[in-house]
Amino acid sequence: MSIFKSNYYRIAENTTKYYLELTRKFSTQIDNEATALATAGILDARRYVFSNKPSISASELMSMALEAVVGQESVAQMIRQAYFEENLYKARKKGWANLLEMPAVEADPLTDFILALEVKIFEIDNPRIDSTDIMIACSMKIPTILEAIQKTKVKYIGEGAISKNTVSFLFFQRFKAYREKLGIIEKDSAEKQN
Repeated sequence: MSIFKSNYYRIAENTTKYYLELTRKFSTQIDNEATALATAGILDARRYVFSNKPSISASELMSMALEAVVGQESVAQMIRQAYFEENLYKARKKGWANLLEMPAVEADPLTDFILALEVKIFEIDNPRIDSTDIMIACSMKIPTILEAIQKTKVKYIGEGAISKNTVSFLFFQRFKAYREKLGIIEKDSAEKQN
Protein backbone atom coordinates (compact mmCIF):
# COMPACT_ATOMS: atom_id res chain seq x y z
CA MET A 1 0.00 0.00 0.00
CA SER A 2 1.25 3.50 -0.71
CA ILE A 3 2.08 6.02 1.97
CA PHE A 4 -1.26 7.70 1.24
CA LYS A 5 -4.23 5.77 2.56
CA SER A 6 -7.64 5.99 0.95
CA ASN A 7 -10.60 7.33 2.91
CA TYR A 8 -12.08 3.83 2.82
CA TYR A 9 -8.94 2.51 4.55
CA ARG A 10 -8.77 5.37 7.07
CA ILE A 11 -12.39 5.05 8.21
CA ALA A 12 -12.00 1.29 8.66
CA GLU A 13 -8.65 1.66 10.40
CA ASN A 14 -9.71 4.41 12.81
CA THR A 15 -13.08 2.87 13.67
CA THR A 16 -11.32 -0.42 14.40
CA LYS A 17 -8.78 1.38 16.63
CA TYR A 18 -11.56 3.02 18.63
CA TYR A 19 -13.42 -0.28 18.87
CA LEU A 20 -10.31 -2.06 20.17
CA GLU A 21 -9.58 0.76 22.62
CA LEU A 22 -13.12 0.54 23.99
CA THR A 23 -13.36 -3.24 24.21
CA ARG A 24 -9.88 -3.76 25.64
CA LYS A 25 -9.71 -0.96 28.19
CA PHE A 26 -13.28 0.00 29.07
CA SER A 27 -15.26 -3.23 29.13
CA THR A 28 -16.76 -2.34 32.53
CA GLN A 29 -18.44 0.67 30.94
CA ILE A 30 -19.07 -0.75 27.47
CA ASP A 31 -20.86 -3.98 28.26
CA ASN A 32 -22.26 -4.98 24.88
CA GLU A 33 -21.22 -5.16 21.23
CA ALA A 34 -23.74 -2.65 19.87
CA THR A 35 -22.64 0.01 22.36
CA ALA A 36 -18.97 -0.63 21.53
CA LEU A 37 -19.64 -0.31 17.79
CA ALA A 38 -21.81 2.81 18.05
CA THR A 39 -19.31 4.48 20.38
CA ALA A 40 -16.43 3.67 18.02
CA GLY A 41 -18.52 5.16 15.20
CA ILE A 42 -19.19 8.35 17.16
CA LEU A 43 -15.52 8.74 17.97
CA ASP A 44 -14.40 8.24 14.38
CA ALA A 45 -17.20 10.33 12.86
CA ARG A 46 -17.09 12.99 15.59
CA ARG A 47 -17.01 15.89 13.14
CA TYR A 48 -20.36 14.68 11.77
CA VAL A 49 -21.84 14.08 15.24
CA PHE A 50 -20.57 16.97 17.37
CA SER A 51 -20.85 19.83 14.85
CA ASN A 52 -23.30 22.73 15.20
CA LYS A 53 -25.46 21.02 12.60
CA PRO A 54 -24.92 17.31 13.24
CA SER A 55 -25.43 15.12 10.19
CA ILE A 56 -25.21 11.82 12.09
CA SER A 57 -26.98 11.25 15.41
CA ALA A 58 -26.02 8.91 18.22
CA SER A 59 -29.37 7.16 17.74
CA GLU A 60 -28.64 6.58 14.07
CA LEU A 61 -25.23 5.09 14.88
CA MET A 62 -26.81 2.86 17.53
CA SER A 63 -29.36 1.62 14.98
CA MET A 64 -26.53 0.82 12.55
CA ALA A 65 -24.67 -1.01 15.34
CA LEU A 66 -27.75 -3.04 16.31
CA GLU A 67 -28.29 -4.03 12.68
CA ALA A 68 -24.67 -5.17 12.49
CA VAL A 69 -24.92 -7.20 15.70
CA VAL A 70 -28.25 -8.81 14.88
CA GLY A 71 -27.24 -9.37 11.25
CA GLN A 72 -30.59 -8.32 9.89
CA GLU A 73 -31.13 -7.04 6.34
CA SER A 74 -28.74 -4.14 6.21
CA VAL A 75 -26.59 -1.87 4.10
CA ALA A 76 -23.62 -4.17 4.77
CA GLN A 77 -25.48 -7.16 3.33
CA MET A 78 -26.28 -5.21 0.17
CA ILE A 79 -22.62 -4.19 -0.15
CA ARG A 80 -21.44 -7.80 0.31
CA GLN A 81 -23.97 -8.94 -2.30
CA ALA A 82 -22.82 -6.28 -4.79
CA TYR A 83 -19.21 -7.32 -4.18
CA PHE A 84 -20.03 -10.98 -4.78
CA GLU A 85 -22.02 -10.22 -7.95
CA GLU A 86 -19.22 -8.03 -9.35
CA ASN A 87 -16.65 -10.76 -8.74
CA LEU A 88 -18.96 -13.41 -10.16
CA TYR A 89 -19.31 -11.27 -13.32
CA LYS A 90 -15.49 -10.93 -13.55
CA ALA A 91 -15.09 -14.67 -13.03
CA ARG A 92 -17.47 -15.46 -15.86
CA LYS A 93 -15.66 -13.01 -18.11
CA LYS A 94 -12.02 -13.72 -17.21
CA GLY A 95 -12.04 -17.21 -15.79
CA TRP A 96 -13.18 -18.83 -12.58
CA ALA A 97 -9.77 -18.48 -10.91
CA ASN A 98 -10.65 -14.83 -10.15
CA LEU A 99 -13.50 -15.98 -7.96
CA LEU A 100 -11.10 -18.03 -5.84
CA GLU A 101 -8.87 -14.96 -5.31
CA MET A 102 -11.79 -12.96 -3.93
CA PRO A 103 -11.44 -12.38 -0.17
CA ALA A 104 -14.27 -13.82 1.87
CA VAL A 105 -16.61 -11.22 3.31
CA GLU A 106 -18.47 -13.02 6.00
CA ALA A 107 -20.96 -11.33 8.28
CA ASP A 108 -19.08 -9.84 11.21
CA PRO A 109 -20.53 -7.07 13.39
CA LEU A 110 -17.42 -4.85 13.21
CA THR A 111 -17.05 -5.20 9.44
CA ASP A 112 -20.78 -4.73 8.85
CA PHE A 113 -20.86 -1.64 11.04
CA ILE A 114 -17.84 -0.14 9.28
CA LEU A 115 -19.39 -0.77 5.85
CA ALA A 116 -22.59 1.00 6.93
CA LEU A 117 -20.59 3.86 8.48
CA GLU A 118 -18.55 4.29 5.30
CA VAL A 119 -21.73 4.56 3.23
CA LYS A 120 -23.23 7.08 5.66
CA ILE A 121 -20.14 9.30 5.68
CA PHE A 122 -19.77 9.22 1.90
CA GLU A 123 -23.48 10.05 1.49
CA ILE A 124 -23.00 13.14 3.66
CA ASP A 125 -19.81 14.19 1.88
CA ASN A 126 -21.30 13.57 -1.58
CA PRO A 127 -25.00 14.50 -1.43
CA ARG A 128 -25.35 14.57 -5.22
CA ILE A 129 -24.28 10.96 -5.64
CA ASP A 130 -26.99 8.31 -5.42
CA SER A 131 -26.81 6.03 -2.36
CA THR A 132 -26.77 2.94 -4.58
CA ASP A 133 -23.67 4.23 -6.38
CA ILE A 134 -21.99 4.86 -3.03
CA MET A 135 -22.78 1.30 -1.92
CA ILE A 136 -21.34 -0.04 -5.17
CA ALA A 137 -18.20 2.07 -4.68
CA CYS A 138 -17.85 0.67 -1.15
CA SER A 139 -18.34 -2.87 -2.45
CA MET A 140 -15.44 -2.34 -4.86
CA LYS A 141 -13.26 -1.28 -1.92
CA ILE A 142 -14.05 -4.28 0.28
CA PRO A 143 -10.52 -5.73 -0.06
CA THR A 144 -9.08 -2.39 1.12
CA ILE A 145 -11.57 -2.17 4.01
CA LEU A 146 -10.94 -5.76 5.11
CA GLU A 147 -7.18 -5.21 4.95
CA ALA A 148 -7.47 -2.13 7.18
CA ILE A 149 -9.58 -3.99 9.76
CA GLN A 150 -7.35 -7.07 9.86
CA LYS A 151 -4.05 -5.17 10.01
CA THR A 152 -5.38 -2.90 12.74
CA LYS A 153 -6.64 -5.84 14.82
CA VAL A 154 -3.17 -7.37 14.68
CA LYS A 155 -1.02 -4.26 15.13
CA TYR A 156 -2.98 -1.87 17.34
CA ILE A 157 -1.73 -1.65 20.92
CA GLY A 158 -2.58 1.98 21.61
CA GLU A 159 -2.24 5.45 20.16
CA GLY A 160 -2.17 8.83 21.90
CA ALA A 161 -4.94 10.58 19.97
CA ILE A 162 -7.22 7.54 19.98
CA SER A 163 -6.77 7.03 23.74
CA LYS A 164 -7.24 10.74 24.47
CA ASN A 165 -10.44 11.01 22.41
CA THR A 166 -11.83 7.86 24.00
CA VAL A 167 -11.12 8.98 27.56
CA SER A 168 -12.56 12.44 26.85
CA PHE A 169 -15.77 10.94 25.49
CA LEU A 170 -16.17 8.45 28.34
CA PHE A 171 -15.48 10.85 31.19
CA PHE A 172 -16.10 14.50 30.24
CA GLN A 173 -19.41 15.94 31.39
CA ARG A 174 -20.20 17.51 28.02
CA PHE A 175 -20.59 14.04 26.46
CA LYS A 176 -22.82 12.61 29.19
CA ALA A 177 -26.02 12.87 27.11
CA TYR A 178 -24.37 10.87 24.32
CA ARG A 179 -23.18 8.22 26.77
CA GLU A 180 -26.71 7.91 28.14
CA LYS A 181 -28.16 7.45 24.63
CA LEU A 182 -25.63 4.72 23.94
CA GLY A 183 -26.15 2.95 27.26
CA ILE A 184 -22.59 3.47 28.47
CA ILE A 185 -22.24 2.75 32.17
CA GLU A 186 -20.89 5.74 34.07
CA LYS A 187 -17.54 5.19 35.80
CA ASP A 188 -18.99 5.38 39.34
CA SER A 189 -21.61 2.75 38.47
CA ALA A 190 -19.02 0.53 36.82
CA GLU A 191 -16.79 0.66 39.91
CA LYS A 192 -19.72 -0.25 42.18
CA GLN A 193 -20.43 -3.35 40.07
CA ASN A 194 -16.90 -4.68 40.65
